[in-house]
Amino acid sequence: MSCQFRILNLLKPLIEIVKGLPTPPAQAVVEFLKTAEDLVPCMAAPSKAAVLPFVRDLLCVVIQSLKCLQHDLQAMATLASTDPSAVSTSEVQSVLDSYQPIVGLLELAGGIFGMAGIPAPQAPQLGQGTDAASLNADQAAIADFIAALQVTADALGGCR
Repeated sequence: MSCQFRILNLLKPLIEIVKGLPTPPAQAVVEFLKTAEDLVPCMAAPSKAAVLPFVRDLLCVVIQSLKCLQHDLQAMATLASTDPSAVSTSEVQSVLDSYQPIVGLLELAGGIFGMAGIPAPQAPQLGQGTDAASLNADQAAIADFIAALQVTADALGGCR
């Protein structure tokens, strides 16, 4: 039961990280990592069945975050294609910079995926272009990644 409470303790810093995207507060990231380290003793004990709901919920959080990112990219791509001067490179880069913290959650949870017997998802690399065509290509890569994550989440009971 204490392990379940330790997992719940991850939610506060995780929420702060997601709220702070694209540049999450450093303190929230430090708190998340410290809280995650407190889970190390719990990782030896859980069975595959006990870990699967957490994996599903983590996938669902990442899927929702990626959908938000995809929406922001769409807005930037639309602006870039209709009026390139209406959007600055730094604004586009700010949106693109939010990708790594989102997929970083999957990297942090690699061991948990392993315990569940599920290969850790491998996030695609996004291009560094800030023009409409590059943003559309990034959106397509994210859409494919979301679809792959959704298949796994659905196999685990789906997102609520």
